[in-house]
Amino acid sequence: HARPENVTVNLPVGPAGDNGVWPINDGTSLTLGSTYKSGVHELQFKHHGDTLQLVSGLFWMHEKNAIDYAQEQLVTYPYGFPTSQYYHQPDRQIDAKAIFAQADWNFAPTWTATLGGRLSLERKTDK
Repeated sequence: HARPENVTVNLPVGPAGDNGVWPINDGTSLTLGSTYKSGVHELQFKHHGDTLQLVSGLFWMHEKNAIDYAQEQLVTYPYGFPTSQYYHQPDRQIDAKAIFAQADWNFAPTWTATLGGRLSLERKTDK
């Protein structure tokens, strides 16, 4: 029985011979294994007054990922040289930290002014 990943194709041969345009690119990408662990924490301080509302806080996220990934290109235009790559990332870590604040001022019955900001720092490493 034929395997579903096997491909048989008749390629047109142009006037230049076998180096003509091939209408095929036989490639595959595979995730061979992966684990993802993450934690997210946020601390908020809020104040609600008659005309002023405030929110500020701290944010922290940490991810630890491991992935094995492969790519294969068995036929590529125009010559068909096979290539393959393997990516092994056993300990990719991401840390993101932020501080933020926002103020809403109701200075008239139908008007509100809003001012806010956020400072974020992110670090990615492959150990």
